[in-house]
Amino acid sequence: MPESAPLRITRDVCLILSMVCGADVQHTLKLDLHEVLSNFYLISKCSDEDLKTIAVYACTLLLRLQKISRHVTVRNVKKLFIVSLMFACNMLSDLELPFSVWPAFSRCLDESSTVREMCVWYLKSIHWNLHVRSDLYNSMLGLVSLQPEAEPLTTPRIIDSTNN
Repeated sequence: MPESAPLRITRDVCLILSMVCGADVQHTLKLDLHEVLSNFYLISKCSDEDLKTIAVYACTLLLRLQKISRHVTVRNVKKLFIVSLMFACNMLSDLELPFSVWPAFSRCLDESSTVREMCVWYLKSIHWNLHVRSDLYNSMLGLVSLQPEAEPLTTPRIIDSTNN
């Protein structure tokens, strides 16, 4: 019986994240990452190739981030990968992340204020290192930084960049 796409991709992602962190994360993250990728795969109904493209792009974001900042660690790599996955979906115009997928990701993110701060820092860190349209960048930054303190990140907002 052939392996599922999420399982196959999870193994590759774990190897890349181990390289990014400089430590073996395969044993600690394999189940969590498989759950995240499987949930995304099932909910978004994307193809095997789309899932692979999104995962590769998310890993590329983390590799670039680690190259310029050295802030990706074993403790935060899972959260940063999930954030990268969301950004990768939104940056790839034909693979926009459906809002129904957000709850699956948000269950994996603890302490919304910490995550919000991490997202803002992450966006500011990657902005000049990626070829991202300014309106898309501002929308993502606005989505993250305009969340009230008590409100979790599970409720995404649509930021219309034309009506600032």
